[in-house]
Amino acid sequence: MNKRWIKLGGFALGLIVLLLAVLAAGRSLASIPEEAGSQSHIQQPNAVVSGTIYLADGVTPVDGVTVVVAWDGGEDSDITAADGVYTIPGVPTGSRIMIFVRPPISARLEFRNWSNWENLAGDLSQDFSLKEGAHLQGEIHQPDGAPYEQAFWLGADPVTHQLPQGEWSGIGVNSAGEFELVLAPGVYRLKKERFAPYHMPGISVDMRTGDQIGVIVTLQDEADPPFPSDPPRAELMEVGVADSSGRALVTGMPGAVEPLSAVALVNLSARPFVTTTAEADGSFEATLFAPSGSSLLVKHDPDGEAVSITWAQAQSDAFTDGVMMNPLPGTIIHVNPPPPGELGEQAFTGAGSWGTVDAAPYDWAGWWINGTLRAPGDDGLAVAPGQPVTVTGRLHGTSPGLSCTGSPTFTLGTFMDLKYLFNADGHPQLNGIWFNAHLFTPTGLPIEHEASGEQVALGSEALFNLICEGPHDFSGDFEMVFTVPANLPE
Repeated sequence: MNKRWIKLGGFALGLIVLLLAVLAAGRSLASIPEEAGSQSHIQQPNAVVSGTIYLADGVTPVDGVTVVVAWDGGEDSDITAADGVYTIPGVPTGSRIMIFVRPPISARLEFRNWSNWENLAGDLSQDFSLKEGAHLQGEIHQPDGAPYEQAFWLGADPVTHQLPQGEWSGIGVNSAGEFELVLAPGVYRLKKERFAPYHMPGISVDMRTGDQIGVIVTLQDEADPPFPSDPPRAELMEVGVADSSGRALVTGMPGAVEPLSAVALVNLSARPFVTTTAEADGSFEATLFAPSGSSLLVKHDPDGEAVSITWAQAQSDAFTDGVMMNPLPGTIIHVNPPPPGELGEQAFTGAGSWGTVDAAPYDWAGWWINGTLRAPGDDGLAVAPGQPVTVTGRLHGTSPGLSCTGSPTFTLGTFMDLKYLFNADGHPQLNGIWFNAHLFTPTGLPIEHEASGEQVALGSEALFNLICEGPHDFSGDFEMVFTVPANLPE
């Protein structure tokens, strides 16, 4: 899914809603009312819609597949022969069409639904390669347990993957409240927007483990909350040891997140973003750049929609703000925070990234640091102007665009500043965005206060003992001794 498809999503949904109205009226799956499409009743020339149905290899044709082509005010179908070809003549041009691919249930090949959401201009060839799948069969019940005896379209939105552009997943439920289809392996969320007067519960089905037969969806008198009320449980997650590229395995134990939900992990310190899908017990695994000193944001999304859209946006915009995921509850994990210091010594860690926002392609390099700050004497970390402070440690860096072998020939330096954080009374000083809120202001604009904070430069030193730890990774030591400047703000 790309940005263009996201923008067209509302239009696509509009056509689907029209299709639902037809189903509710008892007409066949592929029928579409005349008013859904062209505004003209002038006779249009006809076109031929054809194609070939293959197995997933894209080579082996499949016979016995029913293909329905529906257009504004009509439909026609064909069944593939041994060559896998379907041909449907007499399709009026100037009309939007939908193609429904329905292999026999016994074949265990996925059902497909497709449209380019554009008016047909002439003959169209559209091939499909079908994955092996699993059989989903079930019933829709009213809250009292009786069958919901109305026909409608039931969406089956994938949580684990994205569909090809122009496709959607689901099936028509018959007037007895029954449905069955074959879905490619994955986790799917069963959906329908409105059932007036009932509401659809959140139901996820895992088609990775085989057939799901006898699924009962019991409608509710009350709607479920649109998002989970509880955030992921940080105490049930752990981050493994990072490799030379800073990548580490993040593991969620059972119960860490909502079962079968989409899980998003963002390194807030350095921007990397990955997604995965939880298991039925709420456990998950994901690998991303997460060295010591990182802050990881973890969010879960039972519907999968917000995470899916954010992932699609991130493919074309490295600085996507992830606003679609804002309503989702999240939790932050601090990776290997240092222990409390003692006797004038304090260990520290940190992580971050370098990057250019307008480079094409986007350039990114991640870094992390492990070090120790030592103050004179044994009186904790208290120092006075004129006293020396020693900072030592090791800096690690990684970038897909870096070629590193042997001993690096480039030079890297460290820069150190003192940042004014608290005044003599212990009150914090403003730094970064201190306050940001959207209120009912006269202008309707957000209230925001920003302050850069006061800093005092201490100096810089070059890294030494530089080595290549991998084809894209390096590390080096640093040591700096500085004297606490006089005349610092109280």
